Amino acid sequence: MGEAIDPRYRALVLSAGITGLRQGELFALRRRDLDLARGWIHVRRKRIRLASGEVIEDEPKTEAGIRRVAVGQHLVDELRRHVRAYTVKGLEAYVFTTGTCLPPDRTNFRQRVWESATAKVGLSGLRFHAMRHTAGTLAAQTGASTKELMARLGHASPRASLIYQHAAAERERRIADQLDELTDALAPVVPNRQAEAD
Repeated sequence: MGEAIDPRYRALVLSAGITGLRQGELFALRRRDLDLARGWIHVRRKRIRLASGEVIEDEPKTEAGIRRVAVGQHLVDELRRHVRAYTVKGLEAYVFTTGTCLPPDRTNFRQRVWESATAKVGLSGLRFHAMRHTAGTLAAQTGASTKELMARLGHASPRASLIYQHAAAERERRIADQLDELTDALAPVVPNRQAEAD
């Protein structure tokens, strides 16, 4: 997907897939929310467009949504490149913009950027929210606890976080099954101790 996405939005997509921030949280990020020296993103606000067309920017709907998310060096480097190339100066400047110093409109972003990029890589119909699921599943695969997943993803209850742990457990089971298949294939090479005794 990295090559298919417009370079202006590469860091946005990577941030979604690695941190699990919601689209509205990403659109609301300001320069002051990035602490790249220490590897943190501070989630303080969300930006959404109502059905009426009105754009609202305010705090997340629950206290759990206000959080600090750690980011690794690869994403830090990507965000540094992005800020240098696409973000205007000033602590209140939006991190992800369309070039107008304002964040993308959700519908325009989907139609003009996201659908084109997903089609190029054979993933037509993939919703942007799937990046959040990817991030949750990857975090669960690291062995993160339910409490840690809740904190990272801004979940107010453990229910949603348990879904990612279940997905990680299924993946762990598939790994074990595939290791079994490999060992079965190697079985003739491993000496049979009973045969040696005969």
